[in-house]
Amino acid sequence: LKACRLRLVSGGNTVAEESGEVLFTDYGLSGIPALQVSGAANGVDGKQINAVIDLLPQITEGDAAERLQERYKIFKDAEPEYFLTGWFHKRIGQALLREIKLMPSSGGEYCNRLARLMKNWAFPVTGVKGFSHAQVTGGGVPLNEFVPETMSSRLVPGLFAAGEVLDVYGDCGGYNLHWAWTTGMLAGQGAVNA
Repeated sequence: LKACRLRLVSGGNTVAEESGEVLFTDYGLSGIPALQVSGAANGVDGKQINAVIDLLPQITEGDAAERLQERYKIFKDAEPEYFLTGWFHKRIGQALLREIKLMPSSGGEYCNRLARLMKNWAFPVTGVKGFSHAQVTGGGVPLNEFVPETMSSRLVPGLFAAGEVLDVYGDCGGYNLHWAWTTGMLAGQGAVNA
């Protein structure tokens, strides 16, 4: 879904937040927002963490409820599975309607609960896909152990490092590639000049 907001919430606190296209897959949530916050999801030890999606970040819950009530007046006699057609993909709309566990005949309460869910759809985080599916990795050798101008080790003479072997990872959008190329160039030049 385009223009969603994805928050990671643990103990009532937001630990990470990103906006963009969220993908619903057979294994869970994906897309740039999910990738961006996955490091934070992996780093919350021993606490329940939820991925909370705001499907309509551009409007308030009250505005969403009003729009749903207007829509309800028009579509109240239609099959419930088509109530959100045009707003969301059919399967997402059906999943939302199943989640609120109310029949459309409930009118105002139906629209209010649906709006609340559309603004705060929570999914428990059970883990991340792991190293074999990672696009970037965190961890590695601490940066303070290397000279930034040459990427040479401060501890081991003649050792140079670059890219993700160091404890750096950036946002999606080419930053990790830029880091790899820049530190690779610095390390190569540093090794030649050593």
